[in-house]
Amino acid sequence: GEDSDSSDAVTVARRRVTGVKAAERKRLMQEERRKERIEKGKDKVFAMFKVKRELAERAGRLLRDEMGCQVVDAQKEPHGEWTHFVTPTLNKKLPVVLAIMNPRLTLLNEQYLTQCCEEGDLADEEKYDWAKAVGASAAQARIIR
Repeated sequence: GEDSDSSDAVTVARRRVTGVKAAERKRLMQEERRKERIEKGKDKVFAMFKVKRELAERAGRLLRDEMGCQVVDAQKEPHGEWTHFVTPTLNKKLPVVLAIMNPRLTLLNEQYLTQCCEEGDLADEEKYDWAKAVGASAAQARIIR
C-alpha cells in the first residue's frame, strides 16, 4: 500500500509540473505570435473615414493593441503618414484625391475591420480593396494607389 501511495504522489506531482510547463509553453507561444503580429503591423497607419463608431473603436483597439498598427481619424489627422484608408462608401472623386495625396495608399471597405475583429488578426486586404471592388484594371488600380 505504501509504495502505491508514494507513486501516486509522484504521478500527481509530475502532472502538476507538466501542466505548468504546458501552460508556460502556451503563454510563450501566444507571446511569440503577438510579437509576430506587431512586427507585421508596426508600419501600418489606418485612417478611418466615416466608419461606424462602435466598429472603429473595437477594430482600433485590436489594430493598435494587438497588431501594433497606428489608427487615426481621417478627418482629424494629416494624410502624410497613412498607409490604409478605410471607409464604408467610396465616391468617384475620393480615390483620385487620395491617390494624389499618397499614391501607395490602400483603400479598404470598412468590412475589412469587421473581418479583422473576427479573425483577431490582420485580414486579407485584397478581398476588401476598393480598387478591385469597383472593377478597376490593374493599371487603374496602380493609378488609384
